[in-house]
Amino acid sequence: MDWLNFTVTLFIDWLMQPMGIVFSCLLVALLVGFRQGFAFSRAALLSSVLVLWFSSTPISANWLVKQVEPATPEVSCATDITSTTPVVVLGGALHAYISSDNPYEVLSRDSLQRTLHAAKLDKGENPFYVLGGGVTSRKLAHYMELVLMEQGIDSTRITKEQRSLSTLGNARELSTVLPPTSEPAIILVTSQLHLKRAESAFESQGYSVCGVGVGSLYAPSAGWVGWLPYAESLLKSTLAWREMLASNWYQWRYNI
Repeated sequence: MDWLNFTVTLFIDWLMQPMGIVFSCLLVALLVGFRQGFAFSRAALLSSVLVLWFSSTPISANWLVKQVEPATPEVSCATDITSTTPVVVLGGALHAYISSDNPYEVLSRDSLQRTLHAAKLDKGENPFYVLGGGVTSRKLAHYMELVLMEQGIDSTRITKEQRSLSTLGNARELSTVLPPTSEPAIILVTSQLHLKRAESAFESQGYSVCGVGVGSLYAPSAGWVGWLPYAESLLKSTLAWREMLASNWYQWRYNI
């Protein structure tokens, strides 16, 4: 049942992304065009072109990213952490069916960036919590742990959580192994795009969060070429749009 729910969630997630919207409009245009004429088909085609153009221009993509990513403060709260503050690292994704067991190949670029950055925050005694499961036998937390160990973090300081499949799930599962009543202050490492939602989720569980964002996607474009479509911008828009939808869902469903 978990696998089925996860599959349905992935399909809905795809359907609400720019390419899902474009593909759906094109499919409607094709079906309606064959059955009922082309008036509605033209509207669907025009909608798909506009969505695709808006989502793939650097100016639009960077505007969407800016709505989601928090502004980076001049002095990060991470400069005030102690050597005993727990460092909590959120997994992003992994390549579940790749044949290699090399964590640098299995982990997505986002997950790898977060883990490597977290290792740099170590002051010698910090406990590390790596959070992230998966619907296959391969678990995010396992490969993140391997990367931390290769970066010099002793395994005795690493706790894995391999059940959660969402940001709120991360926060809830952490509260079972690291109750906020005993350790309220944490350093939370995730991507810059994901930072606002992640901070809200963990604060809802009672933690005092020092958020550390990794890998900002915001890069202002200049000149008229910013209105031309690029594949990289489409990816940015997709990630930003997905994060906006998820944040709104958390606010509506969980009031966080």
